[in-house]
Amino acid sequence: MQPNYIAAFFTMACPRGCPYCLNELNGKVTKYKISPAEKWIPALNRLNYDVPITLHGGEPLCHPEFYEIVNHIRQDKYLDILTTFPFGVDEFRTKIKTDRFHNPYNYPSIRVTHHFNNMNLEETVNNILKLKADGYSIGLYFVNHPEMKKQIKNALRYCKSKHLQPFLKPFLGIHSNRLYGYYKYQQSCFSSDLHHVKCRSSNLLIAPDGCIYGCHKGLFEKIISLSSGDFFGEYTFDRELDCEYYGSCNVCDVQYKYNKDGKWGFSAVTIIGDNVRTSSFDESDWVMPDS
Repeated sequence: MQPNYIAAFFTMACPRGCPYCLNELNGKVTKYKISPAEKWIPALNRLNYDVPITLHGGEPLCHPEFYEIVNHIRQDKYLDILTTFPFGVDEFRTKIKTDRFHNPYNYPSIRVTHHFNNMNLEETVNNILKLKADGYSIGLYFVNHPEMKKQIKNALRYCKSKHLQPFLKPFLGIHSNRLYGYYKYQQSCFSSDLHHVKCRSSNLLIAPDGCIYGCHKGLFEKIISLSSGDFFGEYTFDRELDCEYYGSCNVCDVQYKYNKDGKWGFSAVTIIGDNVRTSSFDESDWVMPDS
């Protein structure tokens, strides 16, 4: 079995400070010491899966050796990135070839999320249009936050005038005492009532220090009992773990979403336990607002 998703978190640092950052839903992210290029490069090149390696953060461009790492990953490796381009795109265009970020699926390899609270839409769109014109595989995303309906509507109209089709990502979390998102497991998030379960993840999440996790809770809170080893040394994948944190799962892991092949109804984890109950949602529940 190979992972459905591989994420390399180069750093948890980010200059944006977005108010609804997924990384901080359960409190501040634990600080990590970043690892140098000399560790990342051989370890990433050893991966033997036909799954894109997605560069994550924080903001992956904050790693001081970002370009050194990326340009020494084997070209036959599929590579994606989640970024906000906080430093503009000029250096990126100069140092990264247009075919470096690529994958075999029907979604962009460079995925730029625009946050209305602290980013300028015109600047974001102009940066994306520059990269699209160069030939990069890139897409623009908005988080469908309930407070941002007006901004999203105006942004969709603006993007349409620029012949740019953005994508919407669901807001995951609590707003005005309502839980947003579609989750496979009932009462798995934001509960004070925790239960012991067995959990198997299809994620391969690599922390900045090289520690391997299957879930974002373990990663963001640095819970060693939920780790599967050292990416720069020895580790295992497709391992069932004993977990005592069911009820405070990270929303990223238990949400219903599309898998890498574009099929609806996927959840990153399989959880078994006496107190585990599942829910079901139809694909039509994901509705894009009118532009």
